[in-house]
Amino acid sequence: MVEMVCHRLLVKNEMEIRMPQIAIDLRHQRMGSVQTDIQYIFVYRCVLEILVGENALPKSPEVTKFIESYESLIDRKKKDLKKKQK
Repeated sequence: MVEMVCHRLLVKNEMEIRMPQIAIDLRHQRMGSVQTDIQYIFVYRCVLEILVGENALPKSPEVTKFIESYESLIDRKKKDLKKKQK
């Protein structure tokens, strides 16, 4: 999904993409793709990193806040997983 989104944004210059629809289209092609909320948010995280790296998107406070929120979510999920394993 990351590749599909980046291709549409960077190569095809599509500026009005719909991430939920891309996920649905991908699931029709590859059953089981992007099934959880964490996977979906991970796609956003990767796309942001690529766009910032390609200078197609400035690393604005909003982007930084999303990345920090994502990292915090992942940390909480890891802690929850460790608790469940004990």
